[in-house]
Amino acid sequence: MSNSIDLEQVERDARQTVNQDGVLYFFMGLLLVTVGVSFLIPYLSWIGILGILFVFPAEWVRRRVTYPRIGYAKFQTPPGFGRGIGIFAALAVVVLLIVAFTVPRLMPVAIGGVFGLSFYFGASMSGVQWRDWVVIGLILVSGMGTAVLFEDWHTATAVQLSFIGIILIVLGLVDLIRFVREHPVLEK
Repeated sequence: MSNSIDLEQVERDARQTVNQDGVLYFFMGLLLVTVGVSFLIPYLSWIGILGILFVFPAEWVRRRVTYPRIGYAKFQTPPGFGRGIGIFAALAVVVLLIVAFTVPRLMPVAIGGVFGLSFYFGASMSGVQWRDWVVIGLILVSGMGTAVLFEDWHTATAVQLSFIGIILIVLGLVDLIRFVREHPVLEK
């Protein structure tokens, strides 16, 4: 009798356990709000680039909150992951440039598609949950809705990203509070 272990499923489960802390959702929400504000206020456009630095406070929170409760796991990136991200980013830039120069009013739709796909790819590392599908749907619908509601694509994109960002911040905070309550600190 053999007890086979599906190592991919074990890794997905471990990733889900780590991600149940809400930190990823919270900081992704902050990133989207930051980028949204940078679209709305031209002299703050450089702030959107700084959003990438949220990785540092996210790791700090995980060291203080998550790892003492469930332990630490270092995950390997799948083979070809970096190349895949590079190809996706290059294609996204090309699509966004084409839309920006041909039909700028549809930029929120294109940005929604790019962020929706990015969110899907990120969530697929640990298994896409129903809530992830809802967020992806909101990203796509908000892109279409803001493109219709706002004449200026900068304003539409700012509203779209800020709206989704606020939802992610709230979801992340709710998850973080629940995580802290459900997982006491492990003894050393």
